[in-house]
Amino acid sequence: MKLISKLLIVVFSFIIILSCTKDNITNPQQSETMADYMPLTIGSWWKYEYYDIDPLGTRYNKRLYTYYVSDIQVIAGIQAFNIAIKTENPDTTVDGMLFYAIKNGKFLQYLNYPEFIEKYGWIVYADFNSEQWALEDTLIIKDSTGMHCETHYTWIFKKGGQRNYQIKGMSIQAQEFVSEEIWISNDLIDGYKYNDTLKFIIHTWYGKNVGIIHQRLNEINSLLDVPSPSKAGKEFVLIDYEIK
Repeated sequence: MKLISKLLIVVFSFIIILSCTKDNITNPQQSETMADYMPLTIGSWWKYEYYDIDPLGTRYNKRLYTYYVSDIQVIAGIQAFNIAIKTENPDTTVDGMLFYAIKNGKFLQYLNYPEFIEKYGWIVYADFNSEQWALEDTLIIKDSTGMHCETHYTWIFKKGGQRNYQIKGMSIQAQEFVSEEIWISNDLIDGYKYNDTLKFIIHTWYGKNVGIIHQRLNEINSLLDVPSPSKAGKEFVLIDYEIK
């Protein structure tokens, strides 16, 4: 449904690796914050390979995306770093924008959609000092001619473990954060009822002094713990970057 395309932009967000070593479950030092793992400076950029993932876990449909910090503005009272997204097209068209911030040591993202701004606005995506947190559950209702749509959103965030990635010949320590999103839709369209239940599990690894280096989205239909028959998810792999 239309919800899926929105999620892919919200999320994300970014991400990933050239190769990795085994997981390290050691917890980070308390003095560390997300400012150490998500450097936001004008001119910094990250290039990713972006894949679709089929139900068997196979990557396909590779594309290249570059994310770069273009400038700064104030959104809802918070200093936002504008992240421009470009594909590998011959022109200079910007294909999308994301808005990030670091506040009180937490990594925030702005949900720039009319249905989310009033309810959420800035949300915490990663926080070293919290093991788990959640957004307030919300119900969004849309009515138009011949259509009544209700969508219930539940979002939970958790801190995961640590691991190392090998990028540009260096070993990079990374911290994982996981988000679980459940979207339950009950729609009445031209007299017919349509019910969808989707669960999205997003694993994101933030590299120390690098930024987001790996992200994988898994899509599950109807809470049956099975992949969607059409797509199992998305994945980003970091292949190059520069921090200004």
